[in-house]
Amino acid sequence: MSKLTKIAAAAAVIAAAGYAGASWWMGQQAEHHTDQALNWVKDKLGEHAVVQSNYQRGLFSDENTIVVELKRPPKAAQSAAAKAGEGHESQADSGAPLPPVRFHISQHVSHGALGVTTRLKLAKVEGLPDEVRQAFAQAEPPEVTLHRPLAGDMTAQLLLPAGRFAVQQPGQPASQASWQPLTYDLRLSRDRQRLSGQVDFKGMEMTFAPAAKASEAAPETAPEAAKAAPGPGGQPAALQMRVGGMQGQFSADIGSGLWLLAPGQQEGRVASMQASMGGKDLFRFDQLTYKVDTTRQGDAISSHGHYATAGEIGGVALQALNYDVKLDKISAAALLQAQQMLARAWGALTDKSLQGEERQAALQAMQEQFKSDTEALLQELLAGEPAVQVRYGATIDQQAGSLEYSVALAAADAQAKESPIQLPAMFKLMQRASIKASLHIPRAWSAVVAKMAGDPRVSAESLEQMADGFAAQGFVKNENGAWSAHFEVEPGGKMLLNGQPLMR
Repeated sequence: MSKLTKIAAAAAVIAAAGYAGASWWMGQQAEHHTDQALNWVKDKLGEHAVVQSNYQRGLFSDENTIVVELKRPPKAAQSAAAKAGEGHESQADSGAPLPPVRFHISQHVSHGALGVTTRLKLAKVEGLPDEVRQAFAQAEPPEVTLHRPLAGDMTAQLLLPAGRFAVQQPGQPASQASWQPLTYDLRLSRDRQRLSGQVDFKGMEMTFAPAAKASEAAPETAPEAAKAAPGPGGQPAALQMRVGGMQGQFSADIGSGLWLLAPGQQEGRVASMQASMGGKDLFRFDQLTYKVDTTRQGDAISSHGHYATAGEIGGVALQALNYDVKLDKISAAALLQAQQMLARAWGALTDKSLQGEERQAALQAMQEQFKSDTEALLQELLAGEPAVQVRYGATIDQQAGSLEYSVALAAADAQAKESPIQLPAMFKLMQRASIKASLHIPRAWSAVVAKMAGDPRVSAESLEQMADGFAAQGFVKNENGAWSAHFEVEPGGKMLLNGQPLMR
């Protein structure tokens, strides 16, 4: 028994030492990844910022404080001095530079033999103007948690606690926003080929106060006509918006590098969306759902999105409101070119090392290159024979109406004779285009349209007479209690309206 006890004790010591050694190595990797991330931030911010780190290693956990210091440029100081107002001495007026803005981020790292968990939280911000600090006084900072296992998928979570933001100008109502907690989870596959995530947002409310008018600032000197205002108490009406709970999820194949239109799926639901002004509802949507499927076959990408809701717009009840869009045969090569163009443009616009005439020359060169790249992009896109189909549908007073159209490009005819006249590119494109559009409007909608117009001179009878006049001329069809029309452009330019040639 004594021998077995010694063997067991030795095995326990070896296991503990192995676990401690593995934990130390994982901590070393965590510190290395932190250094890499900070170096990337330093490179992006350049000379206009200072990034400092105080990493304290431990056996099973580490602590770090990251300070990102953003310098205040001279123009910002001049702008702040101008906004300070007459009779108030500012730091810029006295010749002293404005203090930099410092973001203090706390980092806690837990590491063991099986993985590393990192929690980042904004601890405090220094150097912000008083009005900014007061506006965010009731807003809790977000928190990010990263988990990198020894084997398996990497996960991340963004948590935004409930909070409130408010801006109050003297003598004016406050513009404010309040929100409930938001949680955003991400998962990156071990092979770094697939990204998925889900969001859970409990909702928010916003109020946008109108700007004060001159007549409100000095009512005793303003003309009588200028003193009138639509809102209560002579104040302009504020815009109020409300978003109910929102849940959604997505998954995408990012291995190909196509972030503009990555193959994958996304779907979600918004409980409600509402906007009002002066106590009058502008619109209200209930149970808004969406679903988008994007697939790839070879170099062709297709995407189908479906959006549906019900509610009310301008006092008109909607039993259903639908929007469908289909994209077919979108060239992946064209998307990659578009992404490269956007990246180059963003790099030129955000390059802080260029100033004055050098910056203007760089932007001019970027614009010229952008024009050249756009022509090549369109050629690549059109060579894939893309197609788009869009449909809007609504149900009002139990009557369904719709508007839909589609555009598709046929393959270029290699046998077609080249015109001796140099034709515009758009004309050549139209020779390959197939366009279809159709409209279906229930006759009962005439009363609804008249109500939405809000003009007593517009009545349901007058709208019906106008539509019947179009029907008599053959522009629309009047049958089965609805007006309908179908328009088509065939490749080559032949146009048909309701099945009849529009031009000869």
